[in-house]
Amino acid sequence: MSSAVFVVNAGPIIGLGHLMRCLTLALRLRLFGWQCRFAGDDGVCSFINPLLPEEFQPAIALGPDLHADRVFDIDTPDMLIVDHYGLGRDFEQRFNARCTLVIDDLANRSHHADWLLDQTLGRQPGDYAGFVPADCRFMVGSEFALLKPAFAQYPPNRTGRSLKRVLISLGGTDSQGLTLRILEMWRELPVELQADVIVTRAMPFRQAVLDIARDLPNVTVHCDVASLAPLMREADLAIGAGGTTSWERCATGLPTLLIRVADNQKAVIAALVRAGAGLDLGMDDSGLAVRLTAALTEFTLNPSMLADMAVAAAKICDGFGTGRVLCALAGTVRLDDDAEVRLDVMTHAESALLFEWQTLPEIRRYARNPKPPTLSEHVRWYGSRVGSPDRIFTQVLLNNKAVGMLRLDPRDGRKTAFEVSILIDPRVQGRGAGLAALQLGRRLAPAADLWAYIMEENVASQRLFKAAGYNPVGENWHLNCA
Repeated sequence: MSSAVFVVNAGPIIGLGHLMRCLTLALRLRLFGWQCRFAGDDGVCSFINPLLPEEFQPAIALGPDLHADRVFDIDTPDMLIVDHYGLGRDFEQRFNARCTLVIDDLANRSHHADWLLDQTLGRQPGDYAGFVPADCRFMVGSEFALLKPAFAQYPPNRTGRSLKRVLISLGGTDSQGLTLRILEMWRELPVELQADVIVTRAMPFRQAVLDIARDLPNVTVHCDVASLAPLMREADLAIGAGGTTSWERCATGLPTLLIRVADNQKAVIAALVRAGAGLDLGMDDSGLAVRLTAALTEFTLNPSMLADMAVAAAKICDGFGTGRVLCALAGTVRLDDDAEVRLDVMTHAESALLFEWQTLPEIRRYARNPKPPTLSEHVRWYGSRVGSPDRIFTQVLLNNKAVGMLRLDPRDGRKTAFEVSILIDPRVQGRGAGLAALQLGRRLAPAADLWAYIMEENVASQRLFKAAGYNPVGENWHLNCA
Protein backbone atom coordinates (compact mmCIF):
# COMPACT_ATOMS: atom_id res chain seq x y z
CA MET A 1 0.00 0.00 0.00
CA SER A 2 1.29 3.47 -0.88
CA SER A 3 1.89 5.69 2.13
CA ALA A 4 1.85 9.45 2.65
CA VAL A 5 2.84 11.49 5.68
CA PHE A 6 1.56 15.07 6.03
CA VAL A 7 3.70 17.31 8.24
CA VAL A 8 1.57 20.34 9.10
CA ASN A 9 1.44 23.32 11.37
CA ALA A 10 -1.71 24.36 13.23
CA GLY A 11 -2.66 26.01 16.48
CA PRO A 12 -4.71 28.73 18.13
CA ILE A 13 -2.62 31.48 16.52
CA ILE A 14 -1.56 29.78 13.26
CA GLY A 15 -5.12 28.59 12.63
CA LEU A 16 -6.36 25.57 10.68
CA GLY A 17 -5.56 26.50 7.08
CA HIS A 18 -2.56 24.18 6.65
CA LEU A 19 -4.41 21.29 8.26
CA MET A 20 -7.65 21.67 6.32
CA ARG A 21 -6.12 21.85 2.86
CA CYS A 22 -3.93 18.82 3.64
CA LEU A 23 -6.99 16.96 4.92
CA THR A 24 -8.71 17.61 1.60
CA LEU A 25 -5.81 15.99 -0.26
CA ALA A 26 -5.47 13.15 2.26
CA LEU A 27 -9.13 12.19 1.98
CA ARG A 28 -8.83 11.92 -1.79
CA LEU A 29 -5.62 9.89 -1.58
CA ARG A 30 -7.18 7.57 1.00
CA LEU A 31 -10.14 6.95 -1.30
CA PHE A 32 -7.74 5.53 -3.88
CA GLY A 33 -5.92 3.27 -1.45
CA TRP A 34 -3.23 5.45 0.09
CA GLN A 35 -2.39 5.07 3.77
CA CYS A 36 -2.20 8.64 5.10
CA ARG A 37 -0.91 9.89 8.43
CA PHE A 38 -0.48 13.36 9.89
CA ALA A 39 2.58 14.50 11.83
CA GLY A 40 3.97 17.54 13.58
CA ASP A 41 5.72 18.65 16.70
CA ASP A 42 4.26 17.52 20.01
CA GLY A 43 2.21 20.68 20.50
CA VAL A 44 0.70 20.59 17.01
CA CYS A 45 -0.26 16.94 17.40
CA SER A 46 -2.03 17.63 20.70
CA PHE A 47 -3.96 20.42 18.99
CA ILE A 48 -4.97 18.56 15.80
CA ASN A 49 -5.75 15.11 17.23
CA PRO A 50 -9.30 16.08 18.32
CA LEU A 51 -9.88 17.63 14.87
CA LEU A 52 -8.64 14.72 12.74
CA PRO A 53 -11.06 12.16 11.28
CA GLU A 54 -10.77 8.85 13.10
CA GLU A 55 -8.98 7.16 10.21
CA PHE A 56 -6.06 9.61 10.55
CA GLN A 57 -5.70 9.44 14.34
CA PRO A 58 -3.43 9.69 16.18
CA ALA A 59 -1.06 12.14 14.60
CA ILE A 60 2.62 11.18 14.72
CA ALA A 61 4.41 13.32 17.31
CA LEU A 62 7.91 14.07 16.00
CA GLY A 63 9.18 15.65 19.22
CA PRO A 64 9.17 19.11 20.75
CA ASP A 65 11.43 20.70 18.12
CA LEU A 66 11.28 19.89 14.41
CA HIS A 67 14.45 21.91 13.84
CA ALA A 68 16.57 19.55 15.93
CA ASP A 69 19.25 17.79 13.89
CA ARG A 70 18.09 14.21 14.33
CA VAL A 71 16.54 11.29 12.50
CA PHE A 72 12.81 10.89 13.12
CA ASP A 73 11.49 7.55 14.36
CA ILE A 74 9.05 7.03 11.51
CA ASP A 75 8.77 4.62 8.61
CA THR A 76 9.89 6.20 5.36
CA PRO A 77 6.75 7.18 3.40
CA ASP A 78 6.30 6.96 -0.35
CA MET A 79 5.25 10.60 -0.30
CA LEU A 80 6.12 13.31 2.19
CA ILE A 81 3.86 16.37 2.16
CA VAL A 82 5.09 19.39 4.13
CA ASP A 83 2.76 22.33 4.77
CA HIS A 84 4.54 24.42 7.40
CA TYR A 85 5.87 27.96 7.03
CA GLY A 86 8.54 27.28 9.67
CA LEU A 87 10.15 24.37 7.84
CA GLY A 88 12.30 24.15 4.76
CA ARG A 89 15.09 22.24 3.08
CA ASP A 90 16.95 21.12 6.22
CA PHE A 91 13.86 19.40 7.57
CA GLU A 92 12.55 18.03 4.27
CA GLN A 93 15.77 16.31 3.24
CA ARG A 94 15.92 14.29 6.47
CA PHE A 95 13.17 12.06 5.08
CA ASN A 96 14.10 9.59 2.37
CA ALA A 97 10.64 9.72 0.79
CA ARG A 98 10.19 8.56 -2.80
CA CYS A 99 8.55 11.91 -3.50
CA THR A 100 8.38 15.15 -1.53
CA LEU A 101 5.56 17.62 -2.10
CA VAL A 102 5.92 21.02 -0.44
CA ILE A 103 2.84 23.22 -0.04
CA ASP A 104 3.80 26.86 0.40
CA ASP A 105 2.43 30.36 -0.11
CA LEU A 106 5.40 32.56 0.76
CA ALA A 107 8.25 31.83 -1.70
CA ASN A 108 10.76 32.98 0.89
CA ARG A 109 12.93 29.96 1.80
CA SER A 110 14.72 26.96 0.31
CA HIS A 111 13.01 23.58 -0.13
CA HIS A 112 14.07 20.02 -0.85
CA ALA A 113 11.08 19.32 -3.09
CA ASP A 114 10.17 17.16 -6.05
CA TRP A 115 6.89 19.08 -6.33
CA LEU A 116 6.02 22.61 -5.18
CA LEU A 117 2.35 23.52 -4.76
CA ASP A 118 1.47 27.18 -4.25
CA GLN A 119 -2.20 28.03 -4.75
CA THR A 120 -1.69 31.80 -4.51
CA LEU A 121 -3.45 33.78 -7.23
CA GLY A 122 -0.91 34.94 -9.80
CA ARG A 123 1.97 32.88 -8.44
CA GLN A 124 4.67 31.97 -11.02
CA PRO A 125 7.37 29.27 -10.89
CA GLY A 126 9.97 32.00 -11.23
CA ASP A 127 9.02 33.28 -7.78
CA TYR A 128 10.80 30.20 -6.39
CA ALA A 129 14.00 30.65 -8.42
CA GLY A 130 16.93 29.67 -6.22
CA PHE A 131 14.65 28.15 -3.56
CA VAL A 132 14.06 24.68 -5.07
CA PRO A 133 16.12 22.08 -6.99
CA ALA A 134 16.43 22.57 -10.73
CA ASP A 135 14.27 19.53 -11.45
CA CYS A 136 11.44 20.55 -9.09
CA ARG A 137 8.03 20.52 -10.77
CA PHE A 138 5.44 23.18 -10.05
CA MET A 139 1.72 23.41 -9.42
CA VAL A 140 1.17 27.13 -8.98
CA GLY A 141 -1.85 29.41 -9.10
CA SER A 142 -5.37 29.32 -7.73
CA GLU A 143 -6.40 26.65 -10.27
CA PHE A 144 -4.56 24.21 -7.98
CA ALA A 145 -6.39 25.26 -4.80
CA LEU A 146 -7.04 22.21 -2.63
CA LEU A 147 -10.81 22.32 -2.23
CA LYS A 148 -13.39 19.70 -1.33
CA PRO A 149 -15.47 18.22 -4.18
CA ALA A 150 -18.52 20.22 -3.09
CA PHE A 151 -16.87 23.32 -4.56
CA ALA A 152 -16.53 21.78 -8.04
CA GLN A 153 -20.00 22.87 -9.10
CA TYR A 154 -21.18 25.79 -11.14
CA PRO A 155 -21.33 28.92 -8.95
CA PRO A 156 -24.85 30.29 -8.52
CA ASN A 157 -26.05 33.05 -10.81
CA ARG A 158 -26.10 36.17 -8.65
CA THR A 159 -27.29 38.51 -11.39
CA GLY A 160 -30.23 40.56 -10.17
CA ARG A 161 -29.77 39.55 -6.53
CA SER A 162 -29.74 42.29 -3.92
CA LEU A 163 -27.73 42.21 -0.72
CA LYS A 164 -29.76 40.33 1.86
CA ARG A 165 -27.56 37.59 3.32
CA VAL A 166 -23.97 37.86 4.54
CA LEU A 167 -21.64 35.01 5.51
CA ILE A 168 -19.22 35.85 8.33
CA SER A 169 -16.29 33.42 8.43
CA LEU A 170 -12.93 34.56 9.78
CA GLY A 171 -10.87 31.41 10.06
CA GLY A 172 -10.90 28.17 11.95
CA THR A 173 -9.56 29.59 15.22
CA ASP A 174 -10.08 33.38 15.08
CA SER A 175 -7.76 33.81 18.04
CA GLN A 176 -8.18 37.60 17.93
CA GLY A 177 -11.94 37.45 18.47
CA LEU A 178 -12.73 39.33 15.26
CA THR A 179 -15.99 37.43 14.74
CA LEU A 180 -17.19 38.68 18.11
CA ARG A 181 -16.33 42.29 17.27
CA ILE A 182 -18.07 42.05 13.89
CA LEU A 183 -21.26 40.95 15.66
CA GLU A 184 -20.96 43.85 18.08
CA MET A 185 -20.80 46.16 15.05
CA TRP A 186 -23.81 44.34 13.57
CA ARG A 187 -26.07 45.89 16.19
CA GLU A 188 -25.38 49.35 14.81
CA LEU A 189 -25.78 48.68 11.09
CA PRO A 190 -28.08 51.13 9.30
CA VAL A 191 -29.28 48.32 7.03
CA GLU A 192 -31.06 45.11 8.01
CA LEU A 193 -29.22 42.02 6.81
CA GLN A 194 -29.34 38.30 7.55
CA ALA A 195 -26.00 36.95 8.81
CA ASP A 196 -24.69 33.39 8.91
CA VAL A 197 -21.79 33.14 11.33
CA ILE A 198 -19.24 30.30 11.32
CA VAL A 199 -17.62 29.07 14.54
CA THR A 200 -15.55 26.00 15.34
CA ARG A 201 -14.63 24.09 18.48
CA ALA A 202 -11.10 25.52 18.13
CA MET A 203 -12.25 29.13 18.60
CA PRO A 204 -11.48 30.58 22.05
CA PHE A 205 -14.34 33.12 21.70
CA ARG A 206 -16.91 30.59 20.51
CA GLN A 207 -19.18 30.83 23.55
CA ALA A 208 -19.10 34.63 23.53
CA VAL A 209 -20.19 34.59 19.89
CA LEU A 210 -23.06 32.25 20.71
CA ASP A 211 -24.12 34.48 23.60
CA ILE A 212 -24.21 37.73 21.63
CA ALA A 213 -25.94 36.09 18.68
CA ARG A 214 -28.93 35.16 20.87
CA ASP A 215 -29.82 38.85 21.08
CA LEU A 216 -29.49 39.44 17.32
CA PRO A 217 -32.67 38.25 15.57
CA ASN A 218 -31.19 38.13 12.06
CA VAL A 219 -28.05 36.20 13.02
CA THR A 220 -27.65 32.42 12.78
CA VAL A 221 -24.54 30.71 14.16
CA HIS A 222 -23.30 27.50 12.53
CA CYS A 223 -20.94 25.33 14.57
CA ASP A 224 -18.34 22.97 13.05
CA VAL A 225 -19.98 22.70 9.64
CA ALA A 226 -18.67 19.92 7.41
CA SER A 227 -18.60 22.17 4.35
CA LEU A 228 -19.10 25.88 3.78
CA ALA A 229 -20.19 25.34 0.19
CA PRO A 230 -23.98 25.37 0.80
CA LEU A 231 -23.83 28.52 2.95
CA MET A 232 -21.55 30.24 0.45
CA ARG A 233 -23.99 29.51 -2.37
CA GLU A 234 -26.86 30.99 -0.39
CA ALA A 235 -24.96 34.12 0.65
CA ASP A 236 -24.79 37.34 -1.34
CA LEU A 237 -21.60 38.59 0.28
CA ALA A 238 -18.95 37.35 2.70
CA ILE A 239 -16.90 38.99 5.40
CA GLY A 240 -13.67 37.03 5.61
CA ALA A 241 -9.91 36.98 5.88
CA GLY A 242 -7.27 36.31 3.24
CA GLY A 243 -6.55 32.68 4.13
CA THR A 244 -7.33 29.41 2.38
CA THR A 245 -11.08 30.03 2.54
CA SER A 246 -10.54 32.74 -0.08
CA TRP A 247 -10.46 30.08 -2.80
CA GLU A 248 -13.65 28.46 -1.54
CA ARG A 249 -15.40 31.81 -1.83
CA CYS A 250 -14.07 32.28 -5.35
CA ALA A 251 -15.21 28.81 -6.42
CA THR A 252 -18.74 29.70 -5.36
CA GLY A 253 -18.57 33.16 -6.93
CA LEU A 254 -18.97 34.88 -3.57
CA PRO A 255 -17.73 38.50 -3.28
CA THR A 256 -15.88 39.31 -0.06
CA LEU A 257 -15.16 42.17 2.26
CA LEU A 258 -11.59 41.24 3.19
CA ILE A 259 -10.02 41.83 6.59
CA ARG A 260 -6.32 41.11 7.05
CA VAL A 261 -5.72 39.06 10.20
CA ALA A 262 -2.09 38.06 9.45
CA ASP A 263 0.79 39.66 7.58
CA ASN A 264 1.08 36.77 5.13
CA GLN A 265 -2.43 37.52 3.86
CA LYS A 266 -1.49 40.92 2.47
CA ALA A 267 -0.44 39.65 -0.97
CA VAL A 268 -3.49 37.37 -1.34
CA ILE A 269 -5.90 40.18 -0.45
CA ALA A 270 -4.18 42.57 -2.87
CA ALA A 271 -4.45 39.99 -5.67
CA LEU A 272 -8.14 39.35 -4.97
CA VAL A 273 -8.89 43.07 -4.99
CA ARG A 274 -6.99 43.56 -8.27
CA ALA A 275 -9.01 40.74 -9.80
CA GLY A 276 -12.24 42.44 -8.72
CA ALA A 277 -13.31 39.67 -6.32
CA GLY A 278 -13.45 41.71 -3.14
CA LEU A 279 -12.86 44.94 -1.26
CA ASP A 280 -10.01 45.45 1.20
CA LEU A 281 -11.24 46.65 4.59
CA GLY A 282 -7.73 46.70 6.02
CA MET A 283 -6.89 45.40 9.46
CA ASP A 284 -8.96 45.17 12.62
CA ASP A 285 -8.51 48.67 14.01
CA SER A 286 -10.61 51.52 15.39
CA GLY A 287 -11.81 52.48 11.89
CA LEU A 288 -13.04 49.03 10.85
CA ALA A 289 -16.65 49.63 11.92
CA VAL A 290 -16.89 52.74 9.77
CA ARG A 291 -15.37 51.03 6.73
CA LEU A 292 -17.58 47.96 7.16
CA THR A 293 -20.75 50.03 7.47
CA ALA A 294 -19.85 52.10 4.43
CA ALA A 295 -19.17 49.03 2.29
CA LEU A 296 -22.39 47.25 3.28
CA THR A 297 -24.40 50.40 2.63
CA GLU A 298 -22.78 50.83 -0.79
CA PHE A 299 -23.55 47.24 -1.81
CA THR A 300 -27.14 47.63 -0.63
CA LEU A 301 -27.62 50.70 -2.80
CA ASN A 302 -25.73 49.26 -5.81
CA PRO A 303 -26.44 45.52 -6.16
CA SER A 304 -24.88 45.46 -9.64
CA MET A 305 -21.50 45.82 -7.93
CA LEU A 306 -22.11 42.48 -6.22
CA ALA A 307 -22.95 40.78 -9.50
CA ASP A 308 -19.79 42.09 -11.16
CA MET A 309 -17.63 40.96 -8.24
CA ALA A 310 -19.30 37.54 -8.25
CA VAL A 311 -18.38 37.04 -11.91
CA ALA A 312 -14.80 38.14 -11.22
CA ALA A 313 -14.48 35.81 -8.23
CA ALA A 314 -15.73 32.79 -10.16
CA LYS A 315 -13.04 33.32 -12.81
CA ILE A 316 -10.29 32.92 -10.21
CA CYS A 317 -10.96 29.37 -9.06
CA ASP A 318 -13.23 26.64 -10.44
CA GLY A 319 -13.03 24.20 -7.52
CA PHE A 320 -11.23 21.42 -9.44
CA GLY A 321 -7.79 22.08 -7.96
CA THR A 322 -7.55 18.86 -5.93
CA GLY A 323 -8.19 16.79 -9.05
CA ARG A 324 -5.54 18.75 -10.93
CA VAL A 325 -3.03 18.06 -8.17
CA LEU A 326 -3.74 14.31 -8.28
CA CYS A 327 -3.34 14.25 -12.06
CA ALA A 328 -0.12 16.23 -11.90
CA LEU A 329 1.36 13.89 -9.30
CA ALA A 330 0.69 10.96 -11.65
CA GLY A 331 3.27 12.48 -13.99
CA THR A 332 3.54 11.88 -17.74
CA VAL A 333 4.28 9.08 -20.18
CA ARG A 334 6.47 9.71 -23.20
CA LEU A 335 5.57 7.79 -26.37
CA ASP A 336 7.89 6.27 -28.95
CA ASP A 337 7.40 9.28 -31.22
CA ASP A 338 8.46 11.53 -28.30
CA ALA A 339 4.92 12.83 -27.78
CA GLU A 340 3.85 13.25 -24.15
CA VAL A 341 0.67 11.95 -22.53
CA ARG A 342 -0.73 13.21 -19.25
CA LEU A 343 -4.05 13.42 -17.48
CA ASP A 344 -5.98 16.46 -16.36
CA VAL A 345 -9.22 16.71 -14.47
CA MET A 346 -12.52 16.92 -16.35
CA THR A 347 -14.35 20.16 -15.61
CA HIS A 348 -17.63 21.64 -16.80
CA ALA A 349 -15.80 23.02 -19.85
CA GLU A 350 -15.15 19.60 -21.40
CA SER A 351 -18.77 18.42 -21.53
CA ALA A 352 -19.35 19.37 -25.18
CA LEU A 353 -16.12 17.73 -26.35
CA LEU A 354 -16.92 14.48 -24.57
CA PHE A 355 -20.44 14.50 -26.05
CA GLU A 356 -18.90 14.80 -29.51
CA TRP A 357 -16.74 11.72 -28.85
CA GLN A 358 -19.56 9.76 -27.22
CA THR A 359 -21.70 10.05 -30.35
CA LEU A 360 -19.08 8.79 -32.81
CA PRO A 361 -20.01 5.42 -34.40
CA GLU A 362 -16.47 4.11 -33.76
CA ILE A 363 -16.89 4.81 -30.04
CA ARG A 364 -20.42 3.41 -29.71
CA ARG A 365 -19.58 0.18 -31.54
CA TYR A 366 -18.34 -1.69 -28.46
CA ALA A 367 -20.14 0.28 -25.74
CA ARG A 368 -22.44 -1.58 -23.36
CA ASN A 369 -25.20 0.64 -24.68
CA PRO A 370 -24.46 1.15 -28.38
CA LYS A 371 -27.17 3.78 -28.77
CA PRO A 372 -25.66 7.30 -28.77
CA PRO A 373 -26.91 9.52 -25.93
CA THR A 374 -29.05 12.54 -26.61
CA LEU A 375 -27.66 15.88 -25.55
CA SER A 376 -30.01 16.09 -22.55
CA GLU A 377 -29.06 12.55 -21.49
CA HIS A 378 -25.39 13.43 -21.76
CA VAL A 379 -25.78 16.64 -19.76
CA ARG A 380 -27.50 14.75 -16.91
CA TRP A 381 -24.92 11.96 -16.99
CA TYR A 382 -21.97 14.36 -17.13
CA GLY A 383 -23.32 16.51 -14.32
CA SER A 384 -23.62 13.48 -12.05
CA ARG A 385 -19.96 12.59 -12.54
CA VAL A 386 -17.93 15.75 -12.97
CA GLY A 387 -16.51 16.79 -9.60
CA SER A 388 -17.77 13.62 -7.94
CA PRO A 389 -16.01 12.91 -4.61
CA ASP A 390 -15.70 9.15 -5.10
CA ARG A 391 -14.33 8.79 -8.64
CA ILE A 392 -11.53 9.98 -10.89
CA PHE A 393 -12.83 11.66 -14.04
CA THR A 394 -10.03 12.84 -16.29
CA GLN A 395 -9.24 13.94 -19.82
CA VAL A 396 -6.34 12.38 -21.67
CA LEU A 397 -3.95 14.96 -23.13
CA LEU A 398 -1.54 14.27 -25.97
CA ASN A 399 1.00 17.09 -26.20
CA ASN A 400 -1.46 19.15 -24.13
CA LYS A 401 -4.37 18.56 -26.53
CA ALA A 402 -7.43 16.66 -25.26
CA VAL A 403 -7.73 13.36 -27.12
CA GLY A 404 -9.79 11.20 -24.79
CA MET A 405 -11.23 10.34 -21.40
CA LEU A 406 -10.18 8.07 -18.54
CA ARG A 407 -12.60 7.44 -15.69
CA LEU A 408 -12.30 5.35 -12.52
CA ASP A 409 -15.69 4.64 -10.94
CA PRO A 410 -16.16 2.88 -7.58
CA ARG A 411 -17.15 -0.75 -8.20
CA ASP A 412 -20.09 -2.24 -6.33
CA GLY A 413 -19.28 -0.47 -3.09
CA ARG A 414 -16.04 -2.42 -2.72
CA LYS A 415 -13.28 -0.68 -0.85
CA THR A 416 -10.48 0.56 -3.15
CA ALA A 417 -11.87 -1.16 -6.25
CA PHE A 418 -12.68 0.80 -9.40
CA GLU A 419 -14.06 0.13 -12.84
CA VAL A 420 -11.94 1.70 -15.58
CA SER A 421 -13.53 3.33 -18.62
CA ILE A 422 -11.41 4.75 -21.42
CA LEU A 423 -12.19 6.58 -24.64
CA ILE A 424 -9.63 7.75 -27.18
CA ASP A 425 -10.43 9.94 -30.17
CA PRO A 426 -10.34 7.63 -33.22
CA ARG A 427 -8.14 10.16 -35.03
CA VAL A 428 -5.21 9.47 -32.67
CA GLN A 429 -5.78 5.78 -31.95
CA GLY A 430 -2.74 3.62 -32.61
CA ARG A 431 -0.18 6.12 -31.28
CA GLY A 432 -0.08 4.66 -27.77
CA ALA A 433 -2.16 7.29 -25.96
CA GLY A 434 -4.60 4.65 -24.67
CA LEU A 435 -1.90 2.48 -23.07
CA ALA A 436 -0.22 5.55 -21.59
CA ALA A 437 -3.54 6.69 -20.11
CA LEU A 438 -4.09 3.29 -18.47
CA GLN A 439 -0.60 3.43 -17.00
CA LEU A 440 -1.32 6.87 -15.59
CA GLY A 441 -4.61 5.59 -14.18
CA ARG A 442 -2.69 2.96 -12.26
CA ARG A 443 -0.44 5.68 -10.83
CA LEU A 444 -3.50 7.62 -9.71
CA ALA A 445 -4.79 4.65 -7.73
CA PRO A 446 -1.68 2.61 -6.86
CA ALA A 447 -3.32 0.60 -4.08
CA ALA A 448 -6.67 -0.13 -5.74
CA ASP A 449 -7.91 -3.11 -7.74
CA LEU A 450 -8.80 -1.90 -11.23
CA TRP A 451 -11.51 -3.69 -13.24
CA ALA A 452 -12.46 -3.30 -16.90
CA TYR A 453 -15.49 -4.66 -18.74
CA ILE A 454 -14.60 -5.46 -22.35
CA MET A 455 -16.98 -6.90 -24.94
CA GLU A 456 -15.84 -10.27 -26.27
CA GLU A 457 -15.66 -9.02 -29.85
CA ASN A 458 -13.59 -5.95 -28.90
CA VAL A 459 -10.23 -7.54 -29.62
CA ALA A 460 -8.34 -4.25 -29.82
CA SER A 461 -9.36 -3.25 -26.28
CA GLN A 462 -8.50 -6.70 -24.97
CA ARG A 463 -4.99 -6.30 -26.37
CA LEU A 464 -4.73 -2.79 -24.93
CA PHE A 465 -5.73 -3.79 -21.42
CA LYS A 466 -3.53 -6.91 -21.50
CA ALA A 467 -0.56 -4.68 -22.34
CA ALA A 468 -1.48 -2.55 -19.31
CA GLY A 469 -1.41 -5.56 -16.99
CA TYR A 470 -5.07 -6.59 -16.95
CA ASN A 471 -5.98 -10.29 -16.96
CA PRO A 472 -9.34 -11.88 -17.88
CA VAL A 473 -11.32 -13.17 -14.91
CA GLY A 474 -14.53 -14.26 -16.65
CA GLU A 475 -17.79 -12.79 -17.96
CA ASN A 476 -15.97 -10.09 -19.97
CA TRP A 477 -14.23 -8.73 -16.87
CA HIS A 478 -10.50 -8.04 -16.74
CA LEU A 479 -8.59 -7.25 -13.53
CA ASN A 480 -5.41 -5.39 -12.66
CA CYS A 481 -4.69 -6.17 -9.00
CA ALA A 482 -3.06 -3.61 -6.70
